[in-house]
Amino acid sequence: MSADPLNENQRRYVATHLHLLLEDMALLGQMPELDRPERQYRRLRGALVEVEAEARQMMRELELPPRREHSLRQRVHAAANVWATRAHELSAKRLRAYGEVQDGLAARLDPLVAELRARLLELGDAAQDLPEAG
Repeated sequence: MSADPLNENQRRYVATHLHLLLEDMALLGQMPELDRPERQYRRLRGALVEVEAEARQMMRELELPPRREHSLRQRVHAAANVWATRAHELSAKRLRAYGEVQDGLAARLDPLVAELRARLLELGDAAQDLPEAG
């Protein structure tokens, strides 16, 4: 790659997330249930391999550093941010994909989701106060 499109903070951020993704995929791949011979389990094993390959390709393309042990700061910050992003999927509007949404659900659920998301973002911010290596 001729010119690095990512600054150092962006590189660290993307690399940390991809490393954590690869760790999660490896853990899923070790689940004993995946050893079953049925078609759906073979498909799942193949999909896990594809996700891992794509993440590794992304790391090569962006010339990201190899995995190293992540600090508590990095792990908490990354997990909090991933879950804060995913929390949005719990809103009433997004639940329509899973069936009819009852009147009044948004008024009850969405503020709870917003509070959860706010707490997750606070968790990520709190992690930023930790030392990088600790």
